[in-house]
Amino acid sequence: MLRSQRIHLQRRRSWCISTDPQFAPKAADIVGLYLHLPDNAVVLSVDEKPHIQALERAQGYLKLPSGQALTGFSHEYKRHGTSTLFAALNVLTGTVLGGHYGRRRRREFVDFMNEVVARYPGKTIRTWVKQAELDEGLRSDGLTTDERTELNRLRRENRVLREEREILKKAAAWFAQETGTTPSRRSDS
Repeated sequence: MLRSQRIHLQRRRSWCISTDPQFAPKAADIVGLYLHLPDNAVVLSVDEKPHIQALERAQGYLKLPSGQALTGFSHEYKRHGTSTLFAALNVLTGTVLGGHYGRRRRREFVDFMNEVVARYPGKTIRTWVKQAELDEGLRSDGLTTDERTELNRLRRENRVLREEREILKKAAAWFAQETGTTPSRRSDS
């Protein structure tokens, strides 16, 4: 893949190597998401650029001895603090949502993520994080995705069984009426 994009790591002067022992499987999962998007899934790539310096360069005119005036920038500038930029890329559609904040705190990031997630109704970042923690076994105060899927399947199966039971009861009553017998009543029904 790197060769097809003409990226040659050996020509780079410096690059970082992760010390995470799980880096290779994690990277493979991420690359797999980009190459083979799951059906009906939302894959977002989120990044931040903190501490962007807000500078204002002094601009003015310089009058030359010949009487001409030149416009330009000087080496002087005013500092106006820093800001933080967040961006989210929807991998499927290629749309980008950006957020600009004056500070870099957890609150700003969660606000931005809630804004991103709000574009996909029914979820918030907190519910996504909670579900991921449940699935990874970091929490025990709810159902994992597999357990929730199994519970929904069992509820559907239970509903179908109740409907079939009602049909059988009506059929038994009809046959009893036709044959002149009375169906026996069981105490567990």
